[in-house]
Amino acid sequence: MRAVLEEHEGVRVVGEAGNGADVLPLVEELRPDIVLLDLAMPRVDGLQATPRIIAASPGTRVIGLSGFSSEQVADQMLAAGAAAYLEKGVDLDVIVATVVRVATEAPASRPG
Repeated sequence: MRAVLEEHEGVRVVGEAGNGADVLPLVEELRPDIVLLDLAMPRVDGLQATPRIIAASPGTRVIGLSGFSSEQVADQMLAAGAAAYLEKGVDLDVIVATVVRVATEAPASRPG
């Protein structure tokens, strides 16, 4: 995934985490524009991590990536604050296009 993302001009991967517990410290340190987040991460899943990421780094946008083909899961991720939700089976080009689109969109206003 990293190699595919970095092939796109203007996209730079600044960090990777092996589990959900490691995501938040990385986000706090790196303040990325986008976090591409697997919902089925060990220790802290993507649904739990999303609002924590947004609270820690309000300028960071989350894209949920999941093997679950469920509208309910997508709705839960979006309600948690994710900017987008994709199923793992989509083409890599769709993932890259979504990262670019979310990075260039104006963030939705968040309460608070």
